[in-house]
Amino acid sequence: MSFLGRFRRRRAEVRDSGPAIAVDGSFANSGLILGGVHLDPASALSRARQELADLVTRQWRQEAVDRLQLDDPDAIAVPWHTVTDRTLMAGARNLTPSSLKLRFTGQNLEPLVTEFLRMTRRRLVIIGEAGSGKTTLAVQLVRELLERRAEDGADDAVPVLLSVADWNPATFERLNDWVAHRLAHDYPTLAPKAQRPAICRKLVDQRHVLPVLDGLDELPPLARTAAVKALNRSCAEDARLILTCRTAEYEQAVRKPGKPFTSALVIEPDRLSPEAAADYLDRCLRVDREPSWESVLDALRTTCPPDAPAAVLAEVAASPLGLWLLRTAYEDADPAVLLAPDGFRDADELRGHLFDALIPAVVERRGPRDEPFDRTAPSRRHEPRDITRWLGYLASLTPDKPDLPWWGLARTTGALSPAVCAAFGVVVAVLSGLALATASWLFFPSGSYLGSVMFGASSGCAAWLGARHWPDSVPAYARRRVRGRFRGLVHALLHHATFALGLGLPLGSLLYLMGMRPADRLAALVVAAALAHAFTTGFMEWIESPSAEDGPLTPPDHLAADRRLEVLRACVFGLTYGLTIAVGVGLFLGIGIGFLSGAIGGLGIAVTTGMLAGPHHAWLAFSAATYRLSRQGRLPYPLMPFLDDAHRLGLLRAVGPVYQFRHQALRDHLNRAGGTGASPDPQERVVTGRAPAGGAAGRG
Repeated sequence: MSFLGRFRRRRAEVRDSGPAIAVDGSFANSGLILGGVHLDPASALSRARQELADLVTRQWRQEAVDRLQLDDPDAIAVPWHTVTDRTLMAGARNLTPSSLKLRFTGQNLEPLVTEFLRMTRRRLVIIGEAGSGKTTLAVQLVRELLERRAEDGADDAVPVLLSVADWNPATFERLNDWVAHRLAHDYPTLAPKAQRPAICRKLVDQRHVLPVLDGLDELPPLARTAAVKALNRSCAEDARLILTCRTAEYEQAVRKPGKPFTSALVIEPDRLSPEAAADYLDRCLRVDREPSWESVLDALRTTCPPDAPAAVLAEVAASPLGLWLLRTAYEDADPAVLLAPDGFRDADELRGHLFDALIPAVVERRGPRDEPFDRTAPSRRHEPRDITRWLGYLASLTPDKPDLPWWGLARTTGALSPAVCAAFGVVVAVLSGLALATASWLFFPSGSYLGSVMFGASSGCAAWLGARHWPDSVPAYARRRVRGRFRGLVHALLHHATFALGLGLPLGSLLYLMGMRPADRLAALVVAAALAHAFTTGFMEWIESPSAEDGPLTPPDHLAADRRLEVLRACVFGLTYGLTIAVGVGLFLGIGIGFLSGAIGGLGIAVTTGMLAGPHHAWLAFSAATYRLSRQGRLPYPLMPFLDDAHRLGLLRAVGPVYQFRHQALRDHLNRAGGTGASPDPQERVVTGRAPAGGAAGRG
């Protein structure tokens, strides 16, 4: 098919997908560019909304089913109801009578979803104690709303789960501003880079996004108060949102300003009854379970004195977190120790014991995978003591933040200190200078080595300056889909070629006046250098993307994509500038010297400019930081395979490109147990049934 035919077919596809606007200066910024044709804002917004729904659905389908196992075999039947304290709900008269009498369980969210969609102002607050299942209910609600949206074909808002601990009200005074910023950062494939901020802002302002804000209690008290005031302003703007928070922190947050969120339905959980906990465990456990499990289940179903071991067990099993710990820690083990007469003094001691037993249990149950493409089993077996120590160190880095962004490890730990960056620059300077000096000695044994010294010094400075900015790098990706984007490549090349020629012509004239001859070769050198700059800079600007175009991937995939982009940049810079140097030197000194100079210069530029300088060096920063931390015995090397294994073991969860601890309570426990390196052997505590007293404070 001819070029004209392909263009007409592509234009027809665009026209069928939405109203097209002629490419005119007055419309240049009014829509989304697709294949060189502008779509109107309504079509661009519709595409972005559907793309966001698809991304969030894929993200939580895999995470909730494969890692969090929320449906294995069923969700925990936590009973929920509207709060009885009406002072926590301002404007309750705006709620329907059925909302004020709402009751449902975690196994059946139909009453909650129906009531929520029926509300004029869709505002829901989920409160509860630590480990009561607030985050789990928020994830379930996101999935249910997405499924209802897909089944009904409704044009409802897309629920997006966000950690409110990342919100700084001093930077983003309005909730909508922060949500739009997070959308542009976490879901960059919603629109091209130039149009993304405007598209994300329209998605939020026009109520196409339902923010699900998780963990208001994780903010410091002052920031929490500022956040509550900002949320109240947003509620005045008819905002829709879902919010989770611990009960005490929520009561303090809304009563201090004296105004709860207007027309917000507030729900809280009831404690799981011992009978319900026993029924859930009975459904989850294997048929060939340990015989002592029958005694444990019978003890839960039987009324017992408050000071009996079964009473402590029932108190722990009354929360979803405790029930998950019981199931995970003793699914394949003998639970007789749970009912030992001299076992656990209180629920905190038993909970600490279960946390200690958790890691050995999941390591024993989920052995290394047999198939290389198995996405559920870890790649290798790790010692429980090492897992506790390594995750404990990571938990100690940012105890108040839920995310573990791998690219921020160098900045958080300070592993790339100024001294390390300077030492790295010295190494690069010495190696670069020796390489050029060796080549010079082969061709000019009696020549000066001043050029080698200057080349080494410049290379070392470039490496030092580049390494100083590595900790601030964020991951980037190379675009795989280039069809329909060649017009952008031509535009980038012409732009950078014009700039390079504008700078190169005066420089070439100056060299000519200084006596550099002949003029034709000098002109060819200037043009070649300008074209090399235009190609390398323009091509990398065109090929780089702030996100993977295949949608949400795991953190190891994001790391691999960033590494591929680094290698691609080094190859492009090295080959292009190496060829340019070879041609330029060959014109004046001969082909042999030009070839050698191009090889050495191309390799040096590939390392210093392509690999070390410029933006997007998250992979290098992460690799350098983890190598140094592994030498200090704090983390394994390489680190990413271990994090991936911890994710497969169910200790971490993946939210886009970052990892999070599955429970804040688990993070707090690991911070205490592994952060200092003084934790006793977890296997010992499992055998003896004793654990140091420690709470399980954490977000549910």
